[in-house]
Amino acid sequence: VEEKSGGSDALGKKEEEVTRGSATLEEKARKLYDFVVKEIVTVPIAPSENGYELNPVSALLEEHAASGWDRSLLYYALLRAAGIKAAWVLVASEDRDPPAPELPLLGQFDRAAVRVELEAGKPVFVYPGQPTHPWGLLPDRVEGGYYQLLEGEKPAPRPLPSLAGKENGSSETASFSLDDQGTLAGTVRTVYRGTQAADMRSLKYRQPDDLRQYLQEWFAGEVHSRLELL
Repeated sequence: VEEKSGGSDALGKKEEEVTRGSATLEEKARKLYDFVVKEIVTVPIAPSENGYELNPVSALLEEHAASGWDRSLLYYALLRAAGIKAAWVLVASEDRDPPAPELPLLGQFDRAAVRVELEAGKPVFVYPGQPTHPWGLLPDRVEGGYYQLLEGEKPAPRPLPSLAGKENGSSETASFSLDDQGTLAGTVRTVYRGTQAADMRSLKYRQPDDLRQYLQEWFAGEVHSRLELL
């Protein structure tokens, strides 16, 4: 990781370009995140494929394309260039078995993320994989999974944080009226938070046929739940 994320003129120039005008380290971290998730095209390569290895960040900047693991590596390298304390970590998603602490293997992990420490003892885990997820919000399959530091005295797998219920979910408010003919009409307003909000934002990135199918299934589910309430 250290070899692939090594400094280069291109890396330093890009960090300066992206973070220009930033007043705080957090603002720098957020700007660099936006650059990686919006400007670097994702190449679907699984880390378990034979012969796969991380690419140098200089090549990632030149090609403007990267696998999910490479995107995390690029974000990690940009943070270090900006003077921000960070660590590149392996991640096992929530639906996977916890990695064996006595013998963690690469095949036990399916993603990579970045552990950012803007304040001592208060790390923020960042997964620069999807533009629909704001900085610091982990996708639902990543949230509650496990991460593995590659440095330290005992780099054992540790649990990733999960959002509290009030920060992750949805709430609804309804307003109805009954007219003289007995017709009930009104509106239902749904507010999504956390990963559910990110899922809704992802709709604009779907292909038309995929979006149509998703909306049909979603509305069918909403209508069924409303009928159950009645």
